[in-house]
Amino acid sequence: MLLNVWGFEYQEQELKSDKGLQMLYNRWMIHHDVQVEQGMKKFHVFKENAIHVLTANNVTRSYKLKLNMFANLTASEFFDMFICIELKNMIAPSAKQSIYENDEVQSPVSVDWRQMGAVTEVKTQGDCGSCWALATVAAVEGINYIRTNELVSLSAQELIDCDTENFGCGGGSRRRAFEYIMKNGVTTEANYPYKAVTGECDPSKSKGIKVTINTYGYVRRNDEAALLKTVASQPVTVGLDTSLFQFYSKGILTGHCETGISHSMLVVGYGTEPDGTKYWIVKNSWSPEWGESGYVRIERGIADPKGRCGIAMNPVYPVKFPVR
Repeated sequence: MLLNVWGFEYQEQELKSDKGLQMLYNRWMIHHDVQVEQGMKKFHVFKENAIHVLTANNVTRSYKLKLNMFANLTASEFFDMFICIELKNMIAPSAKQSIYENDEVQSPVSVDWRQMGAVTEVKTQGDCGSCWALATVAAVEGINYIRTNELVSLSAQELIDCDTENFGCGGGSRRRAFEYIMKNGVTTEANYPYKAVTGECDPSKSKGIKVTINTYGYVRRNDEAALLKTVASQPVTVGLDTSLFQFYSKGILTGHCETGISHSMLVVGYGTEPDGTKYWIVKNSWSPEWGESGYVRIERGIADPKGRCGIAMNPVYPVKFPVR
């Protein structure tokens, strides 16, 4: 059986011998531009991950794994390098509710804001804990498009460098980031490009064209129905546990997932498979090579009120009033 590993193929048989795995790993290092002297130290990790992916994919379930750019990292290394820790004071009070919850209009059976033109390209976080900034600007891009009919890619780097209430690549709060944009606006990605490092705030770059919001809102915690009502109206940022995400390839993520929030992402829609499985469409910031072209579909409507991987624990969204 031929298996695809983002840009090159390999035979399943190669995973069953050290020689085959070594040849595969050499090709993987070339494809992902990994230095040989660094990469050879991690062959044993790659081998263990390859066996894990092969074993997991031989089990019938609604999603598949792949050997992606994270294939030579242990789970702890992956967490340390690519996960963005959210500040604990981000969590919304349970009593808060979305401004859309009292809307009596029936929500559509499916929504995909990508198809409606409200979502920019998937960005690459890199070795920087900036998910809070990337999710924030992605949500503002969405509501700005809905209000102005203009899709503008916005600068996460401005938030990383200039939002002194957050900690750049060291993590941050979406709430504080929305408050920064309320006070200062945020410039475009073209004007203040992403560098994946915390730098000095450049006042000249943070000026010029600005996109603003009026305020921000919380979705009622632990309520997927309230989250759906809000996502039907605009993209919404969420916090998630991503312990199952390292090798995700495609399909609907189901099964046991923790609910310790470790990463910020953007819910851009929802739908239902022909077999009745409900799902959320969630935009990530680990490049288009990860998952379904940079997205993951997560099971929706489960018994746990926190949602799969904690998706309903702390949704928050920007508010931009319509132009009158």
